[in-house]
Amino acid sequence: MERKIPTFEDTFQLLELPEYLNGTEIRYELNIMTSKKEKAVLIETCRRLQDLYDEICAARFALITSCQVRYPEYLSADTDERGHLWIQSQFVNNAILWYNATFDILLQVIWVYFKLYKLYKKESLSLCNIEKVLSKCNKNNVLGFLPNEDWEGTLKGTLESFDKAGTNLQYIHNLANTLKHRRMIKYEELDKQKHRACFITLSQLPEIVIEGQPPSKQDSQEIKILYNSNETLQKVKMADVINLLFEYHKEICQLSKFVYDKIEF
Repeated sequence: MERKIPTFEDTFQLLELPEYLNGTEIRYELNIMTSKKEKAVLIETCRRLQDLYDEICAARFALITSCQVRYPEYLSADTDERGHLWIQSQFVNNAILWYNATFDILLQVIWVYFKLYKLYKKESLSLCNIEKVLSKCNKNNVLGFLPNEDWEGTLKGTLESFDKAGTNLQYIHNLANTLKHRRMIKYEELDKQKHRACFITLSQLPEIVIEGQPPSKQDSQEIKILYNSNETLQKVKMADVINLLFEYHKEICQLSKFVYDKIEF
């Protein structure tokens, strides 16, 4: 039985907002002022947390709107179903791109707060180098510089598990790369075109020569398909992607809370 997407009305409760990430620079202003820690590090950590919150909000909005299903505010009443599906697909695509970025921004929180950038190049945060410091933040650098002991080891292991092969993040990352670098995603619900022909390329079978007999081909079971024009379309179900994004929203919020609880202002 095909899994249905949540209703538009239910999405607001299913996709909770991580309000603990919002407004930390203001909420912890007094703590930052009296802290003995490096002020620039604390403030920039707060701003990366705010960036993460804003990115999750943008992704959440796109995902919620994709569950609206019909969009009369954009289309006339006599528009066929394909028009509504196309608009829905654009909200799904936006959700993919924004959710894909959330993990990168969360890595920036860790990169700045734990001063991992100093292990890359020994320098303090300043007005002149903040963008350069952030540009060096990526998964390999963060995981490479996090130590393997104490609670930081727990953080490192959690990050590695979150981003390993077969996870929702990896699937979303692949979809985002398709959108950014290759083409639009082909959704089964939207692409109902019936191709009149399927072009297939088969492997050439070697001739078997037996002395005293004419050349013959190998058994037909050994024929290999080298190309199939239908299979290269690589379609996915839009409903499956939407449901996966709902799962990922919960996962990235849980991971964000895990990291947030380790920050002391």
